[in-house]
Amino acid sequence: GFTVSQAEGHGADLAFRTITDQVRGREDRIRTECVIQNENLPALREIIKQDLPGGNIVCWAVPVMEFGKC
Repeated sequence: GFTVSQAEGHGADLAFRTITDQVRGREDRIRTECVIQNENLPALREIIKQDLPGGNIVCWAVPVMEFGKC
């Protein structure tokens, strides 16, 4: 599974798509989080690149110490 939430992108390197974004100084984003096995990360990145070319997508990976329902 995965989680999706609204987010706002900030920073000097943003290529604002609209004048509204330029005035606000940020752009709307969607943040997606998923927990996967480390060995599956390269395949996931390739799928994203193929399915969303030019999607202005930023990825980062962090280790998860534990995952499960509480």
